[in-house]
Amino acid sequence: MIKLNFTEEQKLHFYILMQNRLKLFAKNKIIDEHMLSENEADAIIDHLNKYGRCIECKFDDLNHEYVECPNCQAFNLI
Repeated sequence: MIKLNFTEEQKLHFYILMQNRLKLFAKNKIIDEHMLSENEADAIIDHLNKYGRCIECKFDDLNHEYVECPNCQAFNLI
């Protein structure tokens, strides 16, 4: 598993990109800043949550990074 340490500023930037449905820009940012492949960046993007909200079931009480949702078991990065 790839584990990236995002700054608070990066997390906010990704959150804004994802909220505005700019997934491609977020993916390219990860590729450029962390020297990852397109497949690796896709996998990371697919697991970026929205500050405590699960990417799959929208469970709204995730309180850690790199956590499995207690409701649906989806893996969430941030």
